[in-house]
Amino acid sequence: MSKKIDKTIPENYEELSDLEFIAYADYLSSPYYRNYLEAKQRSEISQPRDIYADSIRPGASARKVRGDIGITYRRRSGLLALIAIFMLLIIAVAAVGYFDVYPEYVSAFSRTQGETVDQVDMADPVLGALVKFAKMDFDSIFYDDALATIEDEENIGALIAYYGMPVAIALALLIALIIFITALVAIGKRSIAKGYVAKKTKFGFLSILLFVLSLFVAAAGIVWNGAGFKEIVGFFTGESSYIQAGYGLYALIGLSLISLIFNLFAYKKDYR
Repeated sequence: MSKKIDKTIPENYEELSDLEFIAYADYLSSPYYRNYLEAKQRSEISQPRDIYADSIRPGASARKVRGDIGITYRRRSGLLALIAIFMLLIIAVAAVGYFDVYPEYVSAFSRTQGETVDQVDMADPVLGALVKFAKMDFDSIFYDDALATIEDEENIGALIAYYGMPVAIALALLIALIIFITALVAIGKRSIAKGYVAKKTKFGFLSILLFVLSLFVAAAGIVWNGAGFKEIVGFFTGESSYIQAGYGLYALIGLSLISLIFNLFAYKKDYR
């Protein structure tokens, strides 16, 4: 009768004889064992997993979570915070100008009449439109200069500029407020791993629209000043004899442009 061979592998290497140890080591280094490990690994990867549970598990690595979900976005909270600050500055410039605080620094335009220089804050054209169309009682330089006699204006460009400037400013301030709130929401959005979010908070279109509106306000100011190359140059350099651009207008254009650029780099796509 043949002797039965025990094929179990002892848990302690010291229990193995020299020949058994050599045979076991040879098996571990064989291609059959490596193929078994690779097949087992592929089987584990193909099994469905709870990605969300992995993402919130303490100690889950960002690289592991990104590999599980495929595409994520790396959030640059510093840029989002700067965008929120810039939008708040635009709103603050309009508010400070309305209350006539430091008008020479926050005005969107300045009007020169002889020896008198009047500061036109960002809210002035909006108030002028309310006087014109809502019959409200406000003091408005833009109303006195442009809207009061707009019915007699025959230049189509001037009509577009005078009607459009109050609307453009009001929309620009509203969009700045929306972007400010959206940027704060994006900063506080729950991340799937440190610095990474599954979806980015989008407000790129609003940033583009804000910049376009700021350019329209500048163009309307140029029309208000008068046509011609000399008047355009003087409008921006402060050498015009009538209407000049103020620091408030430069702040609106500059901050909206910088925010638009920052929005392009606020998120970085990360592939699996």
